[in-house]
Amino acid sequence: MPDIRRARKMTPSPNLNQGDDLAVVVFSGETALWWVRFLKPGFRHCFVMLRRRGQWVYLDALSHQTHLDVIGPYPLRPLLKDLSRQGYRYRLIRPRTANKKAQAWRPFTCVEAIKRALGYHKPWVLTPWQLWQWIGADRRRRPAITQQTSPSTPPSLAPSAPFFMGDHHA
Repeated sequence: MPDIRRARKMTPSPNLNQGDDLAVVVFSGETALWWVRFLKPGFRHCFVMLRRRGQWVYLDALSHQTHLDVIGPYPLRPLLKDLSRQGYRYRLIRPRTANKKAQAWRPFTCVEAIKRALGYHKPWVLTPWQLWQWIGADRRRRPAITQQTSPSTPPSLAPSAPFFMGDHHA
């Protein structure tokens, strides 16, 4: 499992509300694919959880299929605590509407799926490690966590839900 203590923590700011559009890009070091092992340990796969109009959507592009699920409303802080407790690293970023310019052709990877879902054209961000660095490099894209939330866990986010069982590493 990744060492989550080294993941950057964000300082509170008054600019993030429960209904604001937000993305949590989640990074993992585990993989079942032998050819992915050349990537940086701790950054061999990534997936994204997008909050749109107060509802969370889970998107995980795998080598054999893409998982997409609507999670529904859920407070941010307990979600981040659940991810940390399971050994994931994460970065927060604001999604945007991409310009109408066609993106460069790239292999369909977890990183490419996330960049397109977030609306960012970054043709030279190819690996989960590069995505981690790019998101962390510009504070304007990184919102801070502000809301106080209750730790209640809806059934769709219980540890038995598929995206918390580790099937995203396949």
